[in-house]
Amino acid sequence: MASIELKNICKKYENGFEAVKDFNLKIKDNEFIIFVGPSGCGKSTTLRMIAGLEEISEGELWIDGKKMNGVSASDRDIAMVFQNYALYPHMSVRKNIAYSLKIRKEKKDVIEKKVQEAASILGLEGVLDRKPGQLSGGQKQRVAMGRAIVRNPKVFLMDEPLSNLDAKLRGQMRVEIADLYHKLGTTFIYVTHDQTEAMTLGTRIVVMKDGVIQQVDSPQNLYHKPANQFVAGFIGTPPMNFIEGVVNFAPGGVFVETEDGKVEMPPEKAECLKRRNLSGKRVVLGIRPEHIDIAGENEMSHKKAVIDVYEMLGAEAMIYLSQKGSKEKLIARIDGTMPLCAGETVNLRYNLSKIHVFDITTGKTITN
Repeated sequence: MASIELKNICKKYENGFEAVKDFNLKIKDNEFIIFVGPSGCGKSTTLRMIAGLEEISEGELWIDGKKMNGVSASDRDIAMVFQNYALYPHMSVRKNIAYSLKIRKEKKDVIEKKVQEAASILGLEGVLDRKPGQLSGGQKQRVAMGRAIVRNPKVFLMDEPLSNLDAKLRGQMRVEIADLYHKLGTTFIYVTHDQTEAMTLGTRIVVMKDGVIQQVDSPQNLYHKPANQFVAGFIGTPPMNFIEGVVNFAPGGVFVETEDGKVEMPPEKAECLKRRNLSGKRVVLGIRPEHIDIAGENEMSHKKAVIDVYEMLGAEAMIYLSQKGSKEKLIARIDGTMPLCAGETVNLRYNLSKIHVFDITTGKTITN
């Protein structure tokens, strides 16, 4: 169990490429931290610097109050689980799990006890004498985690451990990893590009882009209070809808004029736009698919749109919409029992209390 602090961490390569830029983060003991972002954002590089597998170009890494710059990976008391499992194919499951303990020259009875404990936690008791080639993908991943558990490390590092599994097995393994975290009570740092994994596993999530932290927050705050347009668009499936417009202060209220109409801002957001004196400024509105409803003929609506694609998903449906005279497409998540089909024109109503406004230049959130 350990606390970790990264101070002004940078990673620069000989060709001048800067993979991680001024990374600052404090991780408390027993936190489950997720690094998430698109490919090439620097999340795995940061993890490897914590593990000691990549040299830190600038900044300081502290684990449990001890500076780790220059400390070898083997002396950091960290266990890492990779996406490719990295199992020894000629060894049984038992020997794979026990390998690090054997290298440390632990006593045989101690090794056997720890292997049995790990196997019990991970449900591997019945496959200890099998070779990795005789296991499923999920079982291989459990063996890799078992090999880490027996070391009783201060920190668990996981680099996209589920990316090689099919969708159903990924869902099952997410539950198992969450359960493992609660059983072990230690610090986890987990890298993924899958924001569903991030939202379901992490106590806090670090969203990265181009080597820079965009926001560090709880899953709930990332979803409902994104710091900028990138976070708003990256977190959430399907992604948030974005609509460009111009702020207009009118006698009847504060509006954002879009290509095909105007959207009235609710009082709290209107006051925020007034305080910032944004009349006449271009902004980006953000609205999540579940905050768009289909309005009846006699109900107030904000836009008319044509359904391009209707996807039935059981209890709910996704509709992909286009608007006359507008280049922007919209996605709405609606009740799956609504009798709609592709080609229909519908009236859209926004839940304005859930709308976001972003600066069109910087992408930063103006109102949440």
